[in-house]
Amino acid sequence: MENHPLEQLITEYLTEKDIRKGSYGLYDTNLKQYLSSLVEQDITYAATQDVIEYIVTKKSKRYSDK
Repeated sequence: MENHPLEQLITEYLTEKDIRKGSYGLYDTNLKQYLSSLVEQDITYAATQDVIEYIVTKKSKRYSDK
């Protein structure tokens, strides 16, 4: 998958969201990591179970959900 359909949506979301510069980087990083995971798994549009599995995987690698 060359370009994921959600790439443009993420860009628009971050552009329109009223967030501080420091927070912007965190949002950007997290959303791009999630998008990368979707691309690796060849998922165009995630189902609820896909999102749950992503969160469980992140937590198992000791990433915080806060």
